[in-house]
Amino acid sequence: MLQRHLNILELLETHERLDVTTLAKQFNISPSTIRKDLEYLENQGLLKRQHGYASRVSSDNINYRMAFNYEAKQAIARKACSLVSDGETILVESGSTCALFASIVAEKKRDVTIITNSTFIPRYIAEHNTNIILLGGDYHPDAEVVVGPLVKLCVSQIYVDKFFVGLSGFSPARGFLNSNISRAEAVQSMAMSANKTYVLADNTKLSKLSTIALFPNKQPSAIISNDPIPEEAMAYFQENEIEYISATT
Repeated sequence: MLQRHLNILELLETHERLDVTTLAKQFNISPSTIRKDLEYLENQGLLKRQHGYASRVSSDNINYRMAFNYEAKQAIARKACSLVSDGETILVESGSTCALFASIVAEKKRDVTIITNSTFIPRYIAEHNTNIILLGGDYHPDAEVVVGPLVKLCVSQIYVDKFFVGLSGFSPARGFLNSNISRAEAVQSMAMSANKTYVLADNTKLSKLSTIALFPNKQPSAIISNDPIPEEAMAYFQENEIEYISATT
């Protein structure tokens, strides 16, 4: 993906919809080149085209979120993979960094079982023939995730050593945050079924606010992120005895 492609997506974050002429002028290229860019991004599921305009897809779309800070997310996913042993069963929540993590685990580790509430992850890693257990629940098509009381019931019957989860934002006052109450409740249930919880989040998430506290009852064991992180975030980790694992080193 070209840097220009990322810049187009960033513009759509602000404007939601832009026409071909405006984009061509913005990047000082021809309308035909912009149309090729938009066609590529549409084929990747990152935007929609209609009548000379480009519009953004849902911000819950995993392919869309995966495009941002991709290299940092890859580094975080690789670091998280180093914590997984061959033959282990792990619990993985939905999200772009978690999907990259699951893909690397599927490629690098042997005989691993992934239990997840993500309907995206099984498709994303299908070529590796990894053993996957998909939790049941209410399906949210935009985020490709299942949530609700059935998820809670399913995970109450299992226990694993490690749970890997992403986040939407962070607050020094409230800790790790998610933007959706159903997703947050699913995370809380999954965290209770694991010995250790690892948060996977690039450092931009630590400067964003969101709405719902992810861990009101049980703090995660560690967070894996990329340097640098905000001082107030590091202070929160130290105060709550949450290990910070740098994916940068």
